[in-house]
Amino acid sequence: MFALLSNSVWIEVAEEVGFRREIASDVGVVLTSPLLVGALLLCGLVNLVVVVGFRPLEKLATLIARREPYDLTPIQLTPAPTEIQPVVAELNQLFKRIRDMLARERRFVDSAAHELRTPLAALSLHAENWASAGNEEERSVSAAQLLTGLSRAKRLVEQMLTYSRIQSEADGEQPTEINLSEELRYLVQQKRTLLEGLGLGIELQLPDASVVVNAKSSMLEILLRNLLDNACKYCLPVKPIVGIELWVSNQACIHSEWTLRFSNACEPLVQADLARLFEPYFRVTGTHGTGNGLGLAMVAEIASLHGWALGVEQTPEGAENAQCIIRFTVQGKVA
Repeated sequence: MFALLSNSVWIEVAEEVGFRREIASDVGVVLTSPLLVGALLLCGLVNLVVVVGFRPLEKLATLIARREPYDLTPIQLTPAPTEIQPVVAELNQLFKRIRDMLARERRFVDSAAHELRTPLAALSLHAENWASAGNEEERSVSAAQLLTGLSRAKRLVEQMLTYSRIQSEADGEQPTEINLSEELRYLVQQKRTLLEGLGLGIELQLPDASVVVNAKSSMLEILLRNLLDNACKYCLPVKPIVGIELWVSNQACIHSEWTLRFSNACEPLVQADLARLFEPYFRVTGTHGTGNGLGLAMVAEIASLHGWALGVEQTPEGAENAQCIIRFTVQGKVA
C-alpha cells in the first residue's frame, strides 16, 4: 500500500502482494533463462574443445602404450598440432639417444668378446704349460709368461672399461677451466722421468701466457697422456725426439683458438691406415710395441665430446725421417 497526503486529501493506492510476486518471478525467469542457456552451451563447447584438443595426446599415449620394449623407431604422429610437435620431437630425440646407448653397449660387448678371446686363450696355454712343466726352469718361464699375459689382459680390460665410460659419459664430471700449459708441463716432467736412460727425449714449446681451456679434468689427462704415450711408443730411433707444441692464434679476438701438436718420427703409413688410426681396436700391421688399439680411439672420443677438431698428418710416404703429426684444435675463451 502507498499513501500520500495532499493538502487535506489522502491518496491511497494498494496492490495485491501475490500479483507483485508473480511479476517479479516472471522478470527473474526472463533475465536468468539466457544466462542458464548460455552457460550450458559454453560448458558443452568447452568440453568439445577439450575432447578434440586432447585427442592427439590420447593418440600419442596409445602409440607409446602399444610399443614393444625394444621398439625405438621415431614416432610418426600425423597430423600433429603445433603444441604437440615439440613433445613428439623430444620423444624421438630421447629414443635416438637410447638407440645410440644400446648400440654402444652392443659394440662394447661384441668387442669385449672378440678382443678377450685371444689373451684368455694365451693365459690358458701358459697355465697348462706351467702345470705340465717338467722342471723348475720350465715352470719359472711359464710363470713369467703367465704373469705377462695377466698384465696385458688387465690393461686391456682397464682400457676397454675406460673407453666405454668415455663413450657413455658415465662419470658425471662437469667441465671446468684448466690450465693446459701446466697440465703439459706436469705430464712431460713425469714422462721424462720414466724415459730416463732410454735415449728418447721430449721437446716442449709453450706460449709465454698460460692457455686455459674448458674441459673435463680426468678426460683431458687421458687425452694428453695417450697422445704422448703413442708418440713415444712409435718414435723411430733415427730421430728419438718427440715434439710437443702449443700455440694460440687470434689472440686479439674474444674467442681465441689454441692448437696443440704432437710430432714424432715414424714409418710412413699408407693413406688407408692413416684414416683408420682413431678407430677402436685398430693397429697398423707390422708396428712394433704392444697395444690394444684403444689409445687413439679414446682421444677421438674425448675430442668429440669436447667439440675439438682432431686430425692426423704425415710427410709424403717414403720420405726420409717421415713424421706423423697428430693435431687437434678447439676454439674457446682463453683466460
